Amino acid sequence: MAKRTDGGPSRFAPTLRGPGTAAVADRGPAPLLEIPENAAALAAVRALAETVSLNEEASPGDMNEERPEAAPAPGSRLYLYGPAGCGKTRLIDEFLRLDRSTGALRTAAERKASGVVRFTGAGLAAALDEALAGGFPGPLREDLLSARLLIVEDLAGVRAKPKTQDLLIAALDAVHQTGGRAILSGPGLPGELPTVSRRLIDRLRGGVCVSLTTPCAESVAALLERFAEPRRSRATPGGLRRLGEALAGTSVRELEAIADRLADLARAAGTTGWSEEIAAALLAGRHDAAPEAPPPTLAAVSRAVAGRFGLTVDQLRKPGRSAAVVPARQAGMALCREITGEPLAAVARHFGRSDHGTVMHALKRFAEREKSDAAFRAEVAAIRKAFRTR
Repeated sequence: MAKRTDGGPSRFAPTLRGPGTAAVADRGPAPLLEIPENAAALAAVRALAETVSLNEEASPGDMNEERPEAAPAPGSRLYLYGPAGCGKTRLIDEFLRLDRSTGALRTAAERKASGVVRFTGAGLAAALDEALAGGFPGPLREDLLSARLLIVEDLAGVRAKPKTQDLLIAALDAVHQTGGRAILSGPGLPGELPTVSRRLIDRLRGGVCVSLTTPCAESVAALLERFAEPRRSRATPGGLRRLGEALAGTSVRELEAIADRLADLARAAGTTGWSEEIAAALLAGRHDAAPEAPPPTLAAVSRAVAGRFGLTVDQLRKPGRSAAVVPARQAGMALCREITGEPLAAVARHFGRSDHGTVMHALKRFAEREKSDAAFRAEVAAIRKAFRTR
């Protein structure tokens, strides 16, 4: 039976310091801000981070010896659920920061070498499709089945993907049998995920299930105060109060974009303070700076990308994995997100995809390709330059 918490009183919920929020004890860079809406989930993440898997406890010499199968420690499987933008990915990043076995591993390559496997649901589905199309699904399956720590974000991406669900079930069972740990996330309770197999739902219910919600007014103010610090800004009590009341229920992801806008407005006004006046300007959608040109649209960016790569927009948006289209589509999704600032879900819809996990996978592949392919990097730079000069 899953242990479930819903944001109310819970054995997972720590005591909060101050009026509704508290900073997590400092342990390395950028600890996550604790607010009532994520307190239960953060406590569960902390507990899992303190659980060392059986694989990690074994010495190198023991790894080659046959050991009896053992059940994992309680709480070795965690499922975080809630609406888009409520902070599920940030909690997973916080786990990696706190975890005794992975906290010192800074790069994706280091984590993979240590048995950490991380995918979005859509990314896993795309990777499996690619492996099956190439006739070599073995390496992907081996990586998943040998994981010490398995992370799969946004299970909406595996809906109506029975082969991906079967592979994920096998991976979860392997993690369970070897005493490893798994963290998964999704938009709702296990039983509320449409076109997901009963077997996968049962695996999710077999762990700890914790809900997250979007922040209330007080939490919005606390988050914006935290977001002001890295932007070299300061939030005044009056400004925070006004913003909190107006933006209650706004996702954490959107609040970060709002913090960028507040910093821009403050700089344009010759200050670093997010005062009531700056808050009012943001909420009214106007300020004293010179009028700006209309922001680039998704359609404009995708047209520019298609033209640069010698394709049509329809070719970018249609399904297909030809060698000519895939890099251009990844660039299109990544640059649409970067240049327009539109949410991942909006970019996904523009490209005819049903969930934003596909875009997250494209962003990852885009970053890898931009680092390794000089010709691709030059094309991307030209597109960016064209929009900077408009």
